[in-house]
Amino acid sequence: MPVRFRFQAAYALLVVGALGVAAYRPLLFQKLNVVVPAATFPAVERTGSRPLDVETVIGSIPLKHVDAWAVDPASRYRRTVVEGAGNCSQLSFGLAYGLERSGIDYQIIHIMDAEGLATGNGHTVVRLHYRLDGSEQLGLVDPVYGGLPQVGDRALDVATLDTGPVEGFTFRPLNAAGRYPGKVYREDLETAVVGYVPRSEVRRYYRFLEAVFVPLGHEKVEKYLYDGLALVLGFLPHVYVPRYEDLMANYGVESALHRTALWTLRSTLVLVPFLIALETARWLRAPG
Repeated sequence: MPVRFRFQAAYALLVVGALGVAAYRPLLFQKLNVVVPAATFPAVERTGSRPLDVETVIGSIPLKHVDAWAVDPASRYRRTVVEGAGNCSQLSFGLAYGLERSGIDYQIIHIMDAEGLATGNGHTVVRLHYRLDGSEQLGLVDPVYGGLPQVGDRALDVATLDTGPVEGFTFRPLNAAGRYPGKVYREDLETAVVGYVPRSEVRRYYRFLEAVFVPLGHEKVEKYLYDGLALVLGFLPHVYVPRYEDLMANYGVESALHRTALWTLRSTLVLVPFLIALETARWLRAPG
C-alpha cells in the first residue's frame, strides 16, 4: 500500500476516534472544551446601558418548566421568555437575547458541579444591573425559578456565590409560576465551581447562528448540530473559571483526551480539502 494511502487510512481512523469521543459523552466533551481559567470575575459594565426592570421582565415570563431546544436566537427567545419554556440554561440564554436587543450588559453565570460535570449537573443564572423598589443593584437573576437570590434583602453576587453555601440566603419571588430554588444556593455549592460567560462571546455566538442557521424541522437535532458546529469552528462561548484547578482536579486525563479530539476534528477543515486537492492533482496528471 502506498504511503499516502496508509496516512489517509490512519488519519481517517483518528477522525473516527475523535467523533467517538465526542459522541460517547457529548456534555462532557462540550464542557471540557469550553471551560478556561480566569483571574477573577470582571465587572458588568454600566456605562451606556440601563438597568433591567427585573420585576416586569421576570414576572411576565409564563414559566412552564419544560425544555426548549430552539437554537436559533430569535426562536430561543420566543420559546423561553415569551412562551415560558426552558430549563435554567435555556432561559438564561433566551433572556440574554432580549438583553442584547435592549443594550443591557450582562454575564451568564454557570454554577458547575465539579463532581458531576459529565452529567450536566449545575445551575445557570444571569448577572446584571437591575432596578427594584426604586434602587439599582448588581446581582444574580434566576429566570427559571422566577426570582432573585439574595443575602438577607441584598442582591447575591458571584463574590459570595463562589465561596460555598450562602449564609443568610433568601429568595425574592417575582413570578407567580416560580419555584423556591431549594438547595441550589446552599448544599449544592459545597461541590460547585462558578464560571462566567461574557456578553461579547454570547453576542458572537448568536451572530454566528443567525448567519448559518437553516431550519431542519427538529429543534433538538438543530441544537446538537449547530452547537457542535459552533464548538468546532470556535464560536461556542467559553466559560471562564477563576477556580479552574478545582473544577478540573478530577478530569486531567479526560480533558487532554477531549481537547485532542476537538483539535483532530478541527484539523479536518484544513487537511481534508488539502488531501482532496492532492488526489485531484494526481489524477489530473495521470497519463491517459
